[in-house]
Parts: sequence; structure tokens; C-alpha cells
Amino acid sequence: MNDKRLHILRVTEKLLKEHGLHGLSMSKIVQAAGVSTGTIYRYFKDKHDLITAIHFESAGQLALAICQDLDGPADDRQKLFTMLDNLIDYNERYPERYLTKAALDLVSQQRTHCDMERIRDLFAPLTRYIEGGRDKGLFKPLPTDILVSLCLGPIEWNYHLRKDSIRNLSNEELLLIKQACWEAMLASAANS
Repeated sequence: MNDKRLHILRVTEKLLKEHGLHGLSMSKIVQAAGVSTGTIYRYFKDKHDLITAIHFESAGQLALAICQDLDGPADDRQKLFTMLDNLIDYNERYPERYLTKAALDLVSQQRTHCDMERIRDLFAPLTRYIEGGRDKGLFKPLPTDILVSLCLGPIEWNYHLRKDSIRNLSNEELLLIKQACWEAMLASAANS
């Protein structure tokens, strides 16, 4: 990625955190980034394009982090626990990126079919894991997005409740949350 483009993205993330989406303007970004207006418009056609780029970049980084180490020989339960540990680690290392992505997820933006395909591609390893478990009868016969919510949702919710750090939870509490995620997805209790 181009250094100036990346610089503009990082500055915009910081401004989003400080001022929110509605307090953000291209002129604020120009001033904070120390670049000309023309430079910003060389990389982004407008504010919406810039916000969309931040959203996809942060979603891509999150997807890479979550899906790291999934190709090993671990069993399905351990793979889920690995993904959840990866999510926690990412939240702890990059809280501003995680919160920016979460906030942008909530912003009502019209997404194109192409945008949705890009998001699906980013999270393809997670989707393969979920669909594979469902296909072999391990996971409930629910739509993929609902299974993903059961898988990642409790960690994300606890992170939002404890914005300073999910690490304030004890190891036992984290294990209980991970086990609850696993059990929520299972087709039957006999699989636990």
C-alpha cells in the first residue's frame, strides 16, 4: 500500500476516534495529515470512499488476525478457541482499529454486491470452518452468519462492555466464554 495513502488512512482513523464520523471532514483530514487536498483526492474520490477504505482495511486486518493458525491439525473445538484467542489478542494489540471497525460496521452505508463479496472473501477461512462444521453435522443447521455470531459474538460483546481490556477477565472466565461459544454452535450436547 502506498505510504501516503496509508498515512491518510491512519490519520483518518485517529480523527474518527476523536471526533466521530459526523465530526469528520475532508478539510480536517487534510490539515491533520499535512497533505494537500489534491493528494487526498488522488487516493479517495470522497469522504465515503475514504471511510469505506478504512472499513475494508480494518476488516481485512481483523480477518487475517482471527483466521491465523487455522490450517493446522487441531480439532474443531481447538480451532474455535484459537480464533477466539486471536480475536482477543487483536483487540488488545489494536483497540483503536477494532473499535473503528466496529463503529463503521454500525454506520448505515449502502454496500454494493461487490463490497459484500470482498467482505466474504476476507473472512473465507472462518466461513469454511463454520460451513464445514455444519456440513458434517457438528454445528447447528443455521445460516452461516448466525453461526458466526454465536462463534465470535460473546467475545465481541464482552470487549465492548470492558472497553479498557478484556484481559481483566480471569482465565477461567475467558474459558467459560469460549466454551459457551462452542456449545452454542453445536448441533447436540453429545458433541461437546
